[in-house]
Amino acid sequence: MTWGMGRFRMGLRGWCIVLEEERKKGTDVPPAWHHEHASEMLFEQVVKEGGLDLKQEEIQLVKAMIRGVKKKEPRPMGKPLYLFQIVANKQTGMDVDKYDYLLRDAMFCGAKIAFDITRLLRPQVREDTDGDLILSYYIKEEWMIHQLFRSRFDLHHQVYGHSVVVALQLMIEEVLILAKDWLRITEAIKCPKLYLYLTDHVIHRIECLKPENAPVEFPTDDLKKAQELIRRIKQRDLYTSILHDVNLPVDLIRVKEDRLHAEKKLKSDLIRAKPELEQFSGKFIVAFGDRDFTCKSANPLKLVPFYTDKLNKSSENIKYLTDRDLKHSSQPAHFWERIIRVYCKEKSLSSTIAPLVEEAFNSLNDQAGALSPVVRNSKVPESPNPSQEQVYLFPSLSQGTTTGKRTLFNATLPDIVDDEPLMKRPRMAAP
Repeated sequence: MTWGMGRFRMGLRGWCIVLEEERKKGTDVPPAWHHEHASEMLFEQVVKEGGLDLKQEEIQLVKAMIRGVKKKEPRPMGKPLYLFQIVANKQTGMDVDKYDYLLRDAMFCGAKIAFDITRLLRPQVREDTDGDLILSYYIKEEWMIHQLFRSRFDLHHQVYGHSVVVALQLMIEEVLILAKDWLRITEAIKCPKLYLYLTDHVIHRIECLKPENAPVEFPTDDLKKAQELIRRIKQRDLYTSILHDVNLPVDLIRVKEDRLHAEKKLKSDLIRAKPELEQFSGKFIVAFGDRDFTCKSANPLKLVPFYTDKLNKSSENIKYLTDRDLKHSSQPAHFWERIIRVYCKEKSLSSTIAPLVEEAFNSLNDQAGALSPVVRNSKVPESPNPSQEQVYLFPSLSQGTTTGKRTLFNATLPDIVDDEPLMKRPRMAAP
């Protein structure tokens, strides 16, 4: 686990929600807190408690290596760029942190990954055309690096974005939000000693807390709700996925906005499209999830510096791949997709809410002629009219393809900026 990541990585979104609520109240919290900030805080604490004889500029150097430095940013002590590409590589996304969690998660989940880490641990330091010393890779490792990025995407698709994993994530997020006062989250992100107590045992601590012993200002009802959610998790009474991999027009998924705000606005759009959902507004959740190859919509292979001659150390030997170099069939058409899912908090209401949500999405989709969403346990809609232009969230196929009872046709995509995802073909409903 990345140092400073904190426990329950899947609940990190819940931390962000808590911090956003505290900012609205005027609480002094960092404007854009991330787990790297916690890593820097813990490092400063180690230096302080360990009595390490480090100068302030040396401390700043280590902190910069933890968070990574972009190419044009100033670097502490004037150190070469390659030192800041080892732990957190802001240029290519290839760093030891990524290698570590991909291998670890694949091993514990039993997933198969198709890249050889030993071949990527021997980059050479070369000078680029700007005179910066950077980590570069032999051109014959292009395929292995492609497999690295592909493995990351596959893990997000098969593991991190699995419907059950997302359900657990949403429930743990809600537990953290409800118990935020008891866990002192807003204090912990500024106090390393408190932060160290936020281990995997926070769930057991919440279970053991007694509402009658709470300080006056602590909401005991929230604690009881958190404890009930933990009970449901242990009994596998999880939130029900009623809709997954939704197909929506680009403007409705609001790729330019913060995910939390975009989710709230999309939920408001659904309620406005189907007013009957208003009575169930607290019973269903709209959740976004992104899957990419590390660099949003960009092909990360274009950002990796390669060298073609092992003996030639000059900057002219550094090569960046172009579209012409990447014409082989293994390259996907697009590198980023945004997944939209809807979960119902109570299984008894899922059969009632699911058709309402489907109708609301259909109403929104009618604005752009997109395909209907896929709702679990519902009847698969008829195939779309072949004469109608279709827009997909992520067109992975370049030719028309028949999937089950649905026929997917080539898309005429709108003009969108480079960092917006395209549309994606929907998945079939579970039988």
